[in-house]
Amino acid sequence: MNPLQSQFALPRGPLGRVAGWVMALSNRALARETLSLLEPARGECVLEIGAGPGVGIGDAAERVKDGLVMGVDLSEVMLAQAARRNRAHMRAGRVGLQRASASRLPFRSGAFQAAFTINNIQLWPDPMASLDETARILCPGGRLAIALQQRDAESAMETAFQRRSLDRRARAAGLEIAAKRTKPLNPTPAFLLLVRKPSG
Repeated sequence: MNPLQSQFALPRGPLGRVAGWVMALSNRALARETLSLLEPARGECVLEIGAGPGVGIGDAAERVKDGLVMGVDLSEVMLAQAARRNRAHMRAGRVGLQRASASRLPFRSGAFQAAFTINNIQLWPDPMASLDETARILCPGGRLAIALQQRDAESAMETAFQRRSLDRRARAAGLEIAAKRTKPLNPTPAFLLLVRKPSG
């Protein structure tokens, strides 16, 4: 793994800023597909876990209009890029950013109607604990969209394994499988999963 590749897990310093610019370009189509599956509605509170450079946050803010989109990330470099990219939305009070991990989300239970994560779940040290935490912050009936797209054929084989384990882990967290999609994006197909917290 070269020095730039290592920055995609936790971007920091000048190379981290370069990684953020790369992610902003390469994940744009995947962000659109993820939000198309999630369908955030006007007035909803939406959370992006692993917000990265903030491309998905901006798209979500356009959809929820007078709602609120929060983004969390562990990288200060990514939070800074997301803040610059969404400056107008933040000034209008439609976007907020916090430094936090998927396993310890700084929000009250049931605070969000929807959440999404793009190419981030594979970086979670404890996916089960993080899915439990995500289920906690969703209100009854709340949705979570998960997107995975590896950048080469070898890593794409890992995605097949992750897809099988995601179903099991989502159900173990008390979430129901609502939809699955495979999209033929470049450079490899993307897998998208929509799960829902039971209403009852």
